[in-house]
Amino acid sequence: MIPRTVFEEEHEMFRDSVRKFLEEEIAPHHEQWKIGG
Repeated sequence: MIPRTVFEEEHEMFRDSVRKFLEEEIAPHHEQWKIGG
């Protein structure tokens, strides 16, 4: 993969924290929410 040179380290840290939040807090409940409407 080609490394990104446009963004700074803070942006990468933000992306990592958002990804972690989605994986831990949203993804586990997604199917239940989808079924429940």
